[in-house]
Amino acid sequence: MKNFLIPSRRDAFKIGIAGASTLALPAFGQSDYPSRPIKIIVPLPAGGVADISVRSIAERMQIALKQPVVVENKPGGLFAIAMQAVTSAPADGYTLLHVNVGMLAVQASLKRYDLLKQFAPISEANYGPTVLFASMKAPFTTVAEMLAYGRANPGKINYGSTGAGSLEHLLGHSLSKAGGFEATNVPFKGGPDAVISLMQGDTHLLPSIYQLGKQFVDKGQMRILGVFAEQRLAALPDVPTVQQLGLNAPNMSYWGGFAALAGVPAPVIETLRREIAAAVVFPAVRERTEAGGSMASFSASSADFSKKIAYDLDWMGSAVKSANLNLS
Repeated sequence: MKNFLIPSRRDAFKIGIAGASTLALPAFGQSDYPSRPIKIIVPLPAGGVADISVRSIAERMQIALKQPVVVENKPGGLFAIAMQAVTSAPADGYTLLHVNVGMLAVQASLKRYDLLKQFAPISEANYGPTVLFASMKAPFTTVAEMLAYGRANPGKINYGSTGAGSLEHLLGHSLSKAGGFEATNVPFKGGPDAVISLMQGDTHLLPSIYQLGKQFVDKGQMRILGVFAEQRLAALPDVPTVQQLGLNAPNMSYWGGFAALAGVPAPVIETLRREIAAAVVFPAVRERTEAGGSMASFSASSADFSKKIAYDLDWMGSAVKSANLNLS
């Protein structure tokens, strides 16, 4: 489901002007916004890729908005600590939440919060493409061979993940269901451990962010069978999408973005969306984003971002039900 834009240099110029225009014109009755500092809560530790990206975006936003934009890290509790910090604040647009696709997997699995009901999505800010990595030692080298082997050997194909209910688990389960074969989830503490297992041949597959295994693919230590996207990646023009290969598996990217508390006035949401769009395409911000292995992106409207979240929640919820997960 394509509801984000990958901006070109021309887009950067256009969106920059659109963002700046919110300073010169009344913001649909919210011309005094912002009149004080804005806080962005990040539910992940300081110093990580997401944190660096948010801070670079915040720097650009505060220049345009002429108010401080402060970043606070509140990791832990499966995002609950950050959620509490935002939901306990007024719905006035001065406390924002950095959201990521991993939060949706937690929502689908544990149902402890609802991003679409409790929050007002603003915009996507970056994404990393998702691919299907395969071990060089797997008993198949193509998706067609994988399907034939999996159907003839129920449960013999295994795939790595970062735990029950994780993005990799839900995507791997969805892939096997779409392919009509049974597969076994093998949980690891993190992505690097899953990659090592794949290279050693202990696991066969790993659906994950492209950047995680790119260097090993380049060295011929693992291969990519398909891409979980609407279209092929520019970096991998010869690798088809999984849907081009006949599998009705979800399209998914490892995205990050921003949301406000539900109830924040629509004009304020639009002001923030425009300034986020202007910030993510700023050259220095884009360079930091790409250095972290992601691509800059922005939502054409807050409604588009909400649709993206709803799409991911839908397939993840179906995967949780199909896998009979009960983690609460």
